[in-house]
Amino acid sequence: MAHLSGKFTACMFLLCLTLGSVQASEVNIEFATSTLVDNRYLVDAYIEYDFDDEVITALTHGIPLRIDTHIKIKRERKWLWNPVVRAETMSFQLQRHALSDHYLLTNLNTDEKEQFQYLDEALRTLGSINSHFLFDLETIHSEASYIGYLMSELNIEALPPPLRPIAYFSRHWQADSDWYEWLVK
Repeated sequence: MAHLSGKFTACMFLLCLTLGSVQASEVNIEFATSTLVDNRYLVDAYIEYDFDDEVITALTHGIPLRIDTHIKIKRERKWLWNPVVRAETMSFQLQRHALSDHYLLTNLNTDEKEQFQYLDEALRTLGSINSHFLFDLETIHSEASYIGYLMSELNIEALPPPLRPIAYFSRHWQADSDWYEWLVK
């Protein structure tokens, strides 16, 4: 019973922070570009994460954050809707390791882990997409144009259940970017 009381107290603490702070979390996609390398289209992008103090406080107190980055590629057409030819979600978990006082970034798609001494280092790495595979040249129409769309968000559904109601109604936890659009080919 004491364990539940502690969770309730933590949730109430975070609720008080929600009502008291004014800055909201922001996620901004700075750029996305595609290149053709060895008959493969790759994307490079940078996403800047500026989480609210409430989100950072939760992270430093042991609440893991899941960040999802969505990529869609559409073939451009003149008369009909643009069909999606590729859709992918890259998911990451960011958490603070209490014993080492380091931040652990886990790619949930590949289970690769990286450890960082400072949060800003982990956020820069999280925001860097380098030479990520989109599609092979031979799998697309050579005359068609392709548009890429990129969006990143803090996944509220992955938060611990006692924290979700607060996150749903607090703009401080609403951390998602607009869709960024770029010409792939």
